[in-house]
Amino acid sequence: MKTSIRIGAYALMIRDGQILLTYIPHGPYQGLWHLPGGGIELTETPEEALHREVLEEAGLKIVDPVLLTTVSHYCAETKAYHYIGIVYRVDRFVPADRPPQDETRWFALDTLEDSQITPFVRQLRAQGRLEHKLLNKPLTHS
Repeated sequence: MKTSIRIGAYALMIRDGQILLTYIPHGPYQGLWHLPGGGIELTETPEEALHREVLEEAGLKIVDPVLLTTVSHYCAETKAYHYIGIVYRVDRFVPADRPPQDETRWFALDTLEDSQITPFVRQLRAQGRLEHKLLNKPLTHS
């Protein structure tokens, strides 16, 4: 069995008690929702990857992301993937002039079920990172 380590940059975007998530159509977490973001390409910085991935997946241009935390998750279901995520807090964003490539949706934090989200997002929730009442300021569009 082929194994790999995936290192990515991800955006934690919360506004009005809702979190923006991207649908995963295939792979070990098929059918679940995840933070917008993804793999860092050769020669890319994590922040460059974050901007590119959020633009591609969500059709949004982000402004002034702030490094929040890192998350490490070993995919025990397949024993093939070890995900390492560099998570940025994104307070400000604007719609881009291109449509999103992936299905994205805002979910109410108080009704989001663990069965809907990836273990990666569940780990952030367990750390208290999804608690909008703990965040520094309200999130707004720029």
